[in-house]
Amino acid sequence: MLLLTDGAKEVFQNGGGIPFSINSIAIVYDKEKLGREIKDWSDLWSPDLKGKIAIPDITTTGGHYSYL
Repeated sequence: MLLLTDGAKEVFQNGGGIPFSINSIAIVYDKEKLGREIKDWSDLWSPDLKGKIAIPDITTTGGHYSYL
């Protein structure tokens, strides 16, 4: 405990701990099959992609920890 910063000591003393996971989020697609490039997250709202987007269930990806 002596090596912790004052802020880290406060977190520890209040019952907190060190984060244990880091998630990466990416857009994965086949550019040739799609026929164009996805350059931004907002591109996913394009009407021609409606019903063609798959997002992993939040309970299986660790995303639910974001809400704790």
